[in-house]
Amino acid sequence: MTQAKPFGVLVGRKLRDRRRELGLRQDDVARRCSSGFGLPLTRPIVDAIERGRRDLTLPELAVLLGVLDMDLGGLLGGAQPVAISEFVAVKPDSLLDQLVPGRDPSWTFATVGSTGRLVWRQALSGYSVPDVGDTEKKAARKLGVTPETVAEAAEALYGRSLADERDERVKRRAPADTTPRTLQALRGRVTRTLLDELQPTLRRKKKG
Repeated sequence: MTQAKPFGVLVGRKLRDRRRELGLRQDDVARRCSSGFGLPLTRPIVDAIERGRRDLTLPELAVLLGVLDMDLGGLLGGAQPVAISEFVAVKPDSLLDQLVPGRDPSWTFATVGSTGRLVWRQALSGYSVPDVGDTEKKAARKLGVTPETVAEAAEALYGRSLADERDERVKRRAPADTTPRTLQALRGRVTRTLLDELQPTLRRKKKG
């Protein structure tokens, strides 16, 4: 199965590898950040960053790049996908496109399908987060998660919104002469089935 490492883990490992390449200790990096740039980093903080356990602010990233004589290309270069959520990954070059002037600002991203594999797609206008509607909000209250989490999970599993998947299944099962009351009951049963299907993915997200 294709794996996408979290952004913080990728950045941390690249910074660690560059530090070792320069023959520096974590204490050395922390001291240079503090004395040269006034950034109060300590050795434990540098260690947490390298392990991907601490998110970096933009100023901190800029200072670390300066201390380690790196640029964004060196930090984000490579073909390994980067996870920006449990369900969506991007190629590092796509992030670089957004940050470096003159590069083509297009995204190459992936969604995690029902097989667990990353499915790469192109989006010239950028990747938009799945829409969150009343269906997602109601499902979120029942499942104890955020509506955005429900929307992302539905997009990953079905390739469309939870509401669209529900309506398509109801349409396939309902005869033309179905009464409104029967139709409403069918929608309820289909919705319960969809929520059951989403549960494994949502449980994994909670554990993560």
